[in-house]
Amino acid sequence: MRSRWSDKFDTGDGLDFLPQDPSILMQILRRIALVLIWLAGVIFVFAAANKNDPYLISLRGPGNIVLVAASIVAAAILLRYGYWRRGVAGSALVLLWCLPLLSMLCAHASFEWRKHRVLQAMPGRCEPSVGILSSDTRHSPR
Repeated sequence: MRSRWSDKFDTGDGLDFLPQDPSILMQILRRIALVLIWLAGVIFVFAAANKNDPYLISLRGPGNIVLVAASIVAAAILLRYGYWRRGVAGSALVLLWCLPLLSMLCAHASFEWRKHRVLQAMPGRCEPSVGILSSDTRHSPR
């Protein structure tokens, strides 16, 4: 690109939106990455706590294994890079990435408890409601 004067090239001095010091740009990128790590941790905890819900049907089977493995790997990486020693926020971040394992355990225990209660229900307490599926309206002539 040529400047107004034919003997000088445009050096791009008008581009002041980028920081001149590369360390400032790296600090900005690190903070953005840290926010994304926090958001991913919260999403993982939510997905693990709701692993038996119908809207997470793709999570069943290998999805559970991937969720557990990813949370263990993320917690190990955070420990490796010393986030545990970076104050309360760093410790909370490591604990956040340990929560998907605990929330999956609680979700599975809750599912098993509900399944046990349904299978142990007494037949007399489970009467059909009056309506479309009751026996007196199913075969009634019109």
